[in-house]
Amino acid sequence: MNRPYLIANWKMNLTLTESVEVAAVIGQGSRGVAAEVVVCPAFPNIAAVAEVFKETVVSLGAQDVAAEERGSYTGEVSAAMLKAVGCRYVIVGHSERRRRFQETNALVNAKLRRALQHELTPILCVGETKEERDA
Repeated sequence: MNRPYLIANWKMNLTLTESVEVAAVIGQGSRGVAAEVVVCPAFPNIAAVAEVFKETVVSLGAQDVAAEERGSYTGEVSAAMLKAVGCRYVIVGHSERRRRFQETNALVNAKLRRALQHELTPILCVGETKEERDA
């Protein structure tokens, strides 16, 4: 039987210190859990959280990935950068990014392909807004 996933997207909510503290609690509490536990902290905190998770069963993920391999894309984070800091997973196509940043299916597809090219497991979001769900 496949293990279920428990994925935490911390979004833009924790400082570096808070991220390390919460990661330590999650790392301790995840022993013996029957799920694949994945934590996706904010980009500035990924390396520090990766250190906390080194001796745990918790997997590290990222909240997004650039579709491009490299270049002058201010604020973007490449798949190679994520892989280098220990990420195994990456969220692509989150409804917030689709809505707020007008990310299209084509862009999400490019990000997904880039993640796979770097052996990152994409977490593909295909959800809808509350309004769409209610309709």
